[in-house]
Amino acid sequence: MTHLRSTVHVPVAAAIAAPAAAGVLALTAIVFPKAALVVAAALLGCGLILYLLARPERTFLAMVFCLPIMGIGVLDVGVTVTLSKFAGALLLLQLLAIRIQGRSSLRIPWARDDAFLVAFWIYCLLAALVFLLSLDRVVPFSGFHLRGPYLRAINQLAVLALMIGIYFATRTVVRDKRMVRRTIQVVLLSFGLLAIYGLYQFVGHRFGLPLTDIRQGPTAISRVGVFLGMTRISSLSGEPKHLALSMLPVIVLLLSLGASGQTAWRTRRASFLLLLLLVTVFMGTFSRGGFILLPLCVAALPLLRGWGGSVRIWKTLILCAAVVVFAGLLGTRLMGVDLAEMFLFRIGETTVQHWEGTIEYPKTFIAWQTAAQHPVFGVGFGNATFYIKKALALQGLTVLSPVENPPNQFLLLLVETGVVGLTLFALFAGRTLARIRKRVRAARDPETRALGTALLSAAFAMLVVYTYMSWFSEPFLWFWLGLARAAADIPQPAD
Repeated sequence: MTHLRSTVHVPVAAAIAAPAAAGVLALTAIVFPKAALVVAAALLGCGLILYLLARPERTFLAMVFCLPIMGIGVLDVGVTVTLSKFAGALLLLQLLAIRIQGRSSLRIPWARDDAFLVAFWIYCLLAALVFLLSLDRVVPFSGFHLRGPYLRAINQLAVLALMIGIYFATRTVVRDKRMVRRTIQVVLLSFGLLAIYGLYQFVGHRFGLPLTDIRQGPTAISRVGVFLGMTRISSLSGEPKHLALSMLPVIVLLLSLGASGQTAWRTRRASFLLLLLLVTVFMGTFSRGGFILLPLCVAALPLLRGWGGSVRIWKTLILCAAVVVFAGLLGTRLMGVDLAEMFLFRIGETTVQHWEGTIEYPKTFIAWQTAAQHPVFGVGFGNATFYIKKALALQGLTVLSPVENPPNQFLLLLVETGVVGLTLFALFAGRTLARIRKRVRAARDPETRALGTALLSAAFAMLVVYTYMSWFSEPFLWFWLGLARAAADIPQPAD
């Protein structure tokens, strides 16, 4: 496996930094004993960053490992900077430095389909100008205030640029089959460790063990919920549904590799035990979205894998049934009614004052009304929350969150960027998936075909998750799409 050359001369930097760090820590321990632990943690973090700077591959794998850890935020600048976003930004700076210095044969991958992604970001930039023209009619303010609406527009555009950068960085760093395998193993290790802590959380909450519900101010690092008297597992993902929906592509990945006869982790037995662990924790989240979306993704596996010479009737029937059920549940949800939640209300005897029952559905109605009023160009990227919050206030509903968006990323894109923006993103995603599937099916190597199909299934599952979450500012989709594209673009012996 070829490595990109370092942007930092680590031995020289370590020789200079280590004695200085030891001196600072010793002095702090003498003068401010209580602050010694904080300083030690800061120095450890600096040392870790120095280690990552040695190779972009290390920073990339660190970003991958931190993907599901959404409960821990490094910084809050209107958008929570999680560990994975911080590592992703560091990775982009590394690749940029390598490119500027010309110290490596760094080549940014580019294909015709990527033009739709770049056009989408440019369009979002232009759509964000709606803030300057019409937002004062929605959120009254005077003068040019960087805080509030303008800051949110800048944040959203910057985060979207970061996510697109992560997509290209993934394709840049992952350049051979060995790196694909290594990345998958890091993903499985991360989710496996989170699942183990999730089981501890489930048992520990019942028996009063420590570190089962970790909260830092208003932020929940590991939040414990209760359903029918049982603990809802969230691990370090902040909320149970976040853990379930981020775990969904990993489960689909393991199922696809298992169906192809490939081992995802060490041996087949180890892979099966890991899958069993993840499914157990997945069920322990009691996430209605996860329970609905998992059968659809599993049923779609034959379509993504290909049927071979003849189409089997039972596979077609299962897939059609899953699509019909999913379309019905999703359709009612988009109209403001969630049949799955109504079912849980009835079983769990939940009152109508439940948060998602009182706020989420009106948000969906308002989003559709706003999209109908601005169908072509939308209301401006990052702008939907201000329209929704104003409409909720007029209805007398209490708004607790600083950001209120509909629980569907595609609906949110329709509201903010209109048909034009949604079409550009759909063209990018659809053409990318089609290209991956075409190249994977043309591969002669069984392992390459199995890996590509599994990653294609994971990327498809992440797109399905977007029907239940507004996660455009999280790296999940961009990572899975980038990894699947990188695996499909690895040169084959027949090329």
